[in-house]
Amino acid sequence: MNYLAFGLNINADIDFSDMLQPSSESANVTIKKAVIPEEDFEFTNVFRKGVQASIAFKDKTVILNWEGIVRCQISAGKELLYQDLGDDQQTLKLFLLSEAIGILLLQRNIFLLHGSAVLIGKQAHVFVGEPGAGKSTTAAAFWKINQTILTDDLVAIDLEKDRPMLIPAFPQFKIWDNTVEGLNVEPSLLRPSFEGNKKYLISQDFDSFPTKPCELKSINILTLEENSEPLNMLNVPIELLKHFPLPHQILRGLVHANHFKSAVKLSLTSKIVKFNRPNGFDALGTFVQNMTSEYEAK
Repeated sequence: MNYLAFGLNINADIDFSDMLQPSSESANVTIKKAVIPEEDFEFTNVFRKGVQASIAFKDKTVILNWEGIVRCQISAGKELLYQDLGDDQQTLKLFLLSEAIGILLLQRNIFLLHGSAVLIGKQAHVFVGEPGAGKSTTAAAFWKINQTILTDDLVAIDLEKDRPMLIPAFPQFKIWDNTVEGLNVEPSLLRPSFEGNKKYLISQDFDSFPTKPCELKSINILTLEENSEPLNMLNVPIELLKHFPLPHQILRGLVHANHFKSAVKLSLTSKIVKFNRPNGFDALGTFVQNMTSEYEAK
């Protein structure tokens, strides 16, 4: 079966029909089951479901290992092999669509950030920030007023065009339990998340979810700092490096250099600002309404 995610036409031997839109196009990426030998793995800075990922490099492939869950081998931006290590299938699918697909996108020269993105009008707006700064809650507040969440974890940006383009991920996002209460989300929309009882999954409408890249208008860096200094262009590459979503071992050589150059390009073509997220759901609601009104009017 062929599916669409992150602008990729994916042929997969695992059923993604509850998460991904079907694709009628020829596949340019393959996801399939395989036996992947253990390597001399090194622990990364990435945790999911309480499990620390480990990584190895072999020839031109990257092998990502989540003990007891899945082992992935990613090659040439075209092939993602996986070995099921014993967890349930829903968890397996979500892990394949996180750092594993991120490595494949990086191999295809896509610029990546850890954050959320929403669509206002025809333009994309990204929210990144340190843990607890409120990027996913902010995105959910936009969804609550009928805006589309383009991604809530892995932000993929194509810089090959004249303008940077945000590549929609897939029509599903995660929401925290306190956000469910604060935004008064209808319980019937919630599904359990693999990350425990404090997160839920929400699916957006498949038919209306964008399938084409959207022009990137702004990157909003949310901070918990009381008196953060204004962001200037010289700080942008360092600031965005903090929000690289993949294991730090990947950021070496040309990958590191390209990330820096891409961040500089973004600073010249997109609005990049740093600020504290409004405190409290009432203030957040006002912020979201104002930002929506501002950009829908343009």
